[in-house]
Amino acid sequence: ESEMSLRRWAWPVLITLLGAYVRWHRLDDIRLLWDYVYPTAQAQMLIARGEWPALGQVTSFFISNPPGQAYVNLIPLALFGSLWSVFWFVVALNMLAVPLLYRLGREVFDEREALIGSFLFAVSPSVIFYSRTTYSSSLIPVGTALILTLLLPALSESPKHARHPHQI
Repeated sequence: ESEMSLRRWAWPVLITLLGAYVRWHRLDDIRLLWDYVYPTAQAQMLIARGEWPALGQVTSFFISNPPGQAYVNLIPLALFGSLWSVFWFVVALNMLAVPLLYRLGREVFDEREALIGSFLFAVSPSVIFYSRTTYSSSLIPVGTALILTLLLPALSESPKHARHPHQI
């Protein structure tokens, strides 16, 4: 039985470590584009001048992004004062998506499908790309995983997720 429990957590941990490796490997090769540093610049202005942004970066459609990413970037900037700490922080937050999706897969599907889904998410080039950026959409991987983890079990009609009268 201990071998079974070891196997049950070993694969998700290995998949999460693989996802961490492909996201953090050569992180310093990221090109610092204006889109990536704009929310960080807003966070730096907040620290330097006390200016709380009400709007984020203007898009090519002349609609401003929300300033939420600037507030997220404020956390590592305030703690460490480094632009690279923002990249590390965003990657770390997005790494949470891999075990979250594994957990969701186990609840909604089965162990095998949970492992396959979390592996595909861990090595997906587009997910890796978004996990390594610091612009307004950089928290899509963890945000999507968190929303799905909270929403799908609530919508499930499975008896496993049925609400008991004391939970209403």
